[in-house]
Amino acid sequence: MFMFSYETEEYLIKCANKCKLANQIEEAGDLLMKAAKKMKSDDYTTRNTFGDAAYCFKYTNFEKAVDAYKNTIYLYNEKGLFSSSSTYSEELAGIYYRHGDKQEAIAEYMRAGLLNNISRYESTGETLLLKAASVSVELDQFARGAEIFDKVCRSQLDKGCHTSACGSILDAMLCYLADGISMDDATNKLNEYKGLHRDFSSTTIVNVIELLIAALVASDGDEYDSIVSSYGRLSTIDPWRLSLFQKAKIIK
Repeated sequence: MFMFSYETEEYLIKCANKCKLANQIEEAGDLLMKAAKKMKSDDYTTRNTFGDAAYCFKYTNFEKAVDAYKNTIYLYNEKGLFSSSSTYSEELAGIYYRHGDKQEAIAEYMRAGLLNNISRYESTGETLLLKAASVSVELDQFARGAEIFDKVCRSQLDKGCHTSACGSILDAMLCYLADGISMDDATNKLNEYKGLHRDFSSTTIVNVIELLIAALVASDGDEYDSIVSSYGRLSTIDPWRLSLFQKAKIIK
């Protein structure tokens, strides 16, 4: 740690930069936090300094990173710079996720998505919401995942992104099935989605969902697996979605 007698903001930042060069990254973050707290809260340099501290703590100290990121996000939000605060919020979500705090990761991905939507970067906002939904599924919070996928689907439809919306319908329906929805309610929900656009009824994804529901009604696990395999030959199924297919396979 570099010692100093005159703790002005400028001096603290200079010392922090020396710490970075010496690969004393956490110490640099400590100095930057100290400098930022001496600055005016509405100043660009303050936001930038908190953000710099956040990067220093990102892989060195979880608690300090959370504090620095939250300060940075708050200041950007106060200035209405929601696109920037969303970037930091997404990074904070990743930190929570790596630390194993997936509930906080979901909340932060949701917050980052909302901030992006406020900034009118809706496509990025949807990506962040989908991350929140994916983590929800990892935690077997299927109702929450279904709700988010449903929201994204309708947003995609509003922008005319029908192919993406179909993918979200698949994920939403798998979440509903994994959550234990009755087959009658599943059929009604699928019919609701089919009614959102005239072309949905003829899509491969809707056909696959109908076949899956029929297999579950018949308590035919082998047929269910066969349908998933056939779909996999038409479209690559990533490990996350393959796991969701299996979680949705509730044979009664």
